[in-house]
Amino acid sequence: MECCCGRRTGGSSVFSRERVNAYAGYVFDLDGTLFTIPVDWASAKEKIGRILGLQGNFQIFPTLERELALRPGIRDYVFRELDEMEAAALGDAKPIDGSVASLLALSKKARVGLVTMQGSSTCRTLLPRSGIDAAFSAVVTREQSLNRKHQIEKALGSMGVEPSRALMVGDKISDGESGVEAGVDSVVVGRGTGFVKHAGKEFALIGSIEELFGTLLK
Repeated sequence: MECCCGRRTGGSSVFSRERVNAYAGYVFDLDGTLFTIPVDWASAKEKIGRILGLQGNFQIFPTLERELALRPGIRDYVFRELDEMEAAALGDAKPIDGSVASLLALSKKARVGLVTMQGSSTCRTLLPRSGIDAAFSAVVTREQSLNRKHQIEKALGSMGVEPSRALMVGDKISDGESGVEAGVDSVVVGRGTGFVKHAGKEFALIGSIEELFGTLLK
């Protein structure tokens, strides 16, 4: 079965050279895709739950998108709390599978954007420290949107790249779903190999970011 960004071969995703050559831009997620940032998300969830008056299990960022739309007055306070927890983890942040060198090489071939639920202060620290700040034509953080689809759209707009000529790369199934909803080819790393159907379209799964870069940089 043909996929939006490749084809099935033995259950794994294979990107056609023609399709890869057509990409004018790439949009990457940050934490879990390019870097590991060991934020204590269990504690963050507990703290956010106390602030919002929520109990039980909930997803932090979709919940914040909903709740902050209803209570915009607490937005800055919530974001400051998250900034502090992220800052505490930055000393142990590490790039994944040679992503820094590969990202720099890719940025010489096409425009590259970053979308992240991390804060702008985290990006202002981590990206220059890692030597990749100049690689990005656009950086969209939670301050600009808590909705991944909207983040992708904002990044592409800043990059000047049409959705039909872009690839979204993330590490969560929801990243692939958001990419599909934004009209871009999408791939999720570190979730095995194969394809997932969403909203009538498919996005690819590939074993690692290293494997993906190997394909994109051939």
